[in-house]
Amino acid sequence: MIKFSIIVPCYKDLFLDECINSILAQTYDNFELILVNDGSPYHLDEIITSYKDDRIRYYKREQGFGAKRLVENWNDCLQYVVGEYLIMMGDDDKLLPNCLQDYIDLIEKFPHLDIYHTGYEYIDEKGDVTGVVKDGPDWETVYSLMWNCWFGERPIAIGDSLYRVEALRERGGFYNIPYAWHSDRISAFIMATKTGIANTHVPGFQFRMSRYEISSDVSLTGEKIRAWYGAKDWYKIFFADQPTDVEDIFYYQSLKKNLTKFVENEILGLINYDMSMSRWHLFYWLRKAYSLDLSLRVLGITFYNFILKFKKNQNNTFQ
Repeated sequence: MIKFSIIVPCYKDLFLDECINSILAQTYDNFELILVNDGSPYHLDEIITSYKDDRIRYYKREQGFGAKRLVENWNDCLQYVVGEYLIMMGDDDKLLPNCLQDYIDLIEKFPHLDIYHTGYEYIDEKGDVTGVVKDGPDWETVYSLMWNCWFGERPIAIGDSLYRVEALRERGGFYNIPYAWHSDRISAFIMATKTGIANTHVPGFQFRMSRYEISSDVSLTGEKIRAWYGAKDWYKIFFADQPTDVEDIFYYQSLKKNLTKFVENEILGLINYDMSMSRWHLFYWLRKAYSLDLSLRVLGITFYNFILKFKKNQNNTFQ
C-alpha cells in the first residue's frame, strides 16, 4: 500500500483541531501525520497531545523559523518524512475525506509523475465554503499548468498538491522565496517540468481565507513586492528554453511575452489591497517607488485608482 506523509508546520492554534480532524477522517488510512511546532507561544501541546492516534508524530522546535523563513521551515520538516508521497499544508487548512483516495486513483492512472493536484475550495473563518477553484484536465504539461495558473483562474496553494518525496528531495525541496511568496506555485512548476501534472476532478482540499494569513498582513507588502522580483528572476531562467510541442509553444510564447505585465499586476494587487485600508497610503507608495523599483505603469495605475476612489468618496459624501 502507498504510504502518504502529511506535514503540518504548526504555529497558530485557532483552527488546528479542525485541520487535524480533517486529516484523521480520510477514507484511505495509510498515512503518517507529522506535526511540527515552530516555536509557537500558543497552546499547541495541549491540542496535539489530546489525540491518541499512532499515525501522529509530533516534533517541537524551541526556536522557530518564523514567517519570513517559512520555506526553510517546510524543507526542514522533510527530514521527518518516511512516506512515498507528501502533502505540506497550513495549520488552518483542511483535507476533505476523499483526498488521499483520489490521489491513489490518480497515481494508479499516472504512475510516473512527480506531482499530482487536487481541486480545492475556499473556506472562511467559520469553515463555510466561499468559492471553488476551476477544474483542470486529467493531465497537462508544466506550460499548460503555468498558463492556467496565471490566466485561467486555477491558482496553486501549498496544500493542494501531492509531491513524490524522492523527486522533491532531488530538487532541493520547496523553492525558497521569503514568506513563501509564490513558492508554492514555483515548486509545483519545478516538479511538473519533466513529466507534467495530473489533476483530480473533485475538491480534496480546503484553503482557509482569514485575517490571520500572511497574505492578509499589509505591513509586509513592501517585502512581498521584493519577493515578486525574485519570482520574476526564476521565470526568466525557466523561459530561456523553448519547448518543442506545438501547444506548449503557444503557452510558452504567451507566458514569456506577458511576464513583466503579470508581475506588475500582482504587485498592483498588493498595493490596491493595502490602499483599500486607506487610500492615503498612496503617498507612502510614491515615496517607496524608487527603493521598490515600481514601474511607471504600476505608479500610473495606482494613482488612477486613487483618483477613482477619491471621486467615489466625494460623491458618497454629497449624496
